[in-house]
Amino acid sequence: GLWMGFVSTPAALASGAHHHGEAESGIYILRGAIRFYFGERLEKSVVAEAGDFLYVPPSTVHVEENLSKIEPVEFIVARNGTQMMVVNVPDPREMR
Repeated sequence: GLWMGFVSTPAALASGAHHHGEAESGIYILRGAIRFYFGERLEKSVVAEAGDFLYVPPSTVHVEENLSKIEPVEFIVARNGTQMMVVNVPDPREMR
């Protein structure tokens, strides 16, 4: 099974910490710029802009942040799963 979807994140918005279970995710940025935080305490990050591809391994906790204060960021996501699965988790930056 393959799930695909269009995602639009409003200006200056960041998601909560989450992962997508055992699904791998392939992401293609259509418009805008987004920072993806990852790592044990979300201490690593990468910026992706229109035309970039990203890969998110299974069960990888991450946060997505739209870098624009005025424009949405838009991207296409493909996952090896049959539904849009989001597992929200406590933010590791707030855990001691």
